[in-house]
Amino acid sequence: MSGLTTRHVVHVVREIHRGLLRDDVFMLAASIAYAAVMSLFPLFVGVIVLLSRFVERGHAQQAVVSVLTPYVPPAALTMVEQAFTTIAPVPGTVGVLATLGLVWTATALASAIEHSLNRVLHACQVRPFWHRKLVELALVLLAGGFMSVSLLFNAAVAALGILAPLLAAADFFGGLHVLVTAASVGSWIFSGLTFFIIYRVLPQVRLPPRTLLIGSLTGLLLFEGIKPAFFWYLRTLARYPVVYGPLVGVVVFMIWVYLAALVLLIGAEVMTLERSLVGDSRRFGRSGGLAAGL
Repeated sequence: MSGLTTRHVVHVVREIHRGLLRDDVFMLAASIAYAAVMSLFPLFVGVIVLLSRFVERGHAQQAVVSVLTPYVPPAALTMVEQAFTTIAPVPGTVGVLATLGLVWTATALASAIEHSLNRVLHACQVRPFWHRKLVELALVLLAGGFMSVSLLFNAAVAALGILAPLLAAADFFGGLHVLVTAASVGSWIFSGLTFFIIYRVLPQVRLPPRTLLIGSLTGLLLFEGIKPAFFWYLRTLARYPVVYGPLVGVVVFMIWVYLAALVLLIGAEVMTLERSLVGDSRRFGRSGGLAAGL
């Protein structure tokens, strides 16, 4: 039985590898990384400009940085923080129009991801331009909304930090360490939801819930696995500052997004294989899929 299981695992891995080469996934991931450099920073700036209309600019910048901290390498995060300090406020209607332009520019990343997923998942149809842009804008606004919610959450945590010494005698505040655990678990939950939403909304393919869950779980486990490994590599072995000098932040950011894009597309390849196995099983009148195959 163990030999049969091992043989099936090897077969699944081999099929996924063939899919990666067939769909040119490594080049697709590179295009996503390039689009990320052109898109994410305008999105962050747009969020900061919008939030600055309600709170101090420093708080808005800190909210964006706090959202990025669990997911972005320190060198890239430092570059982002330094860039935020150079943002000049643009008042009035011009500022609103400039912000809308930044948000529109941020859709380039969603467009690159959508194109890549459609290729990997073998989508037969393409959405009309207006429909595609509405979906991409919705995802961009969702990301901006998450950063805004994070700002409110950070403000609430800060308020608890001020009140905690005054109410130290209360047993409730003795369990504030739960917040640390919740932050760690929240990182996993947010990553999993991100994969699920992207797989569900962007591709022009209707995927069943089981396939979406398998792909999202694959992406989540791979992402949370390579994140500490890559961060450790940057701290101990990498010598990017010696080679790239002041450009190290941009280079590290592109490499990190490239790895994250690879994870996203590998999850899509797993879903493609799952759909293929389920289809074969239905033709032969038996239950199938990756789980049944193993």
